Amino acid sequence: MTTDQIQEGIKNGTIKTFDCTPTWLSLLPMLLEVYPVLYKKVRQKNCTEEVDKEYEHLRSEFKKMAIAADKWNEHCKKINKPS
Repeated sequence: MTTDQIQEGIKNGTIKTFDCTPTWLSLLPMLLEVYPVLYKKVRQKNCTEEVDKEYEHLRSEFKKMAIAADKWNEHCKKINKPS
């Protein structure tokens, strides 16, 4: 869908919401590229408060992803448990 189609849909009411939530798969390359740089700065105690906050935010996002994956795996184990 093009930007023009979206704008037209909003104007004429055929589009009421537009979900632009990124997927983890689309974010992963950026996360993997940025994380080592921030990690190195934090470990060397060579970082500003801003870098420290960015590192913690990124770490928090990885943790959310891990928790969600663990929950999904546990769910799959329960529903696929042999009788």
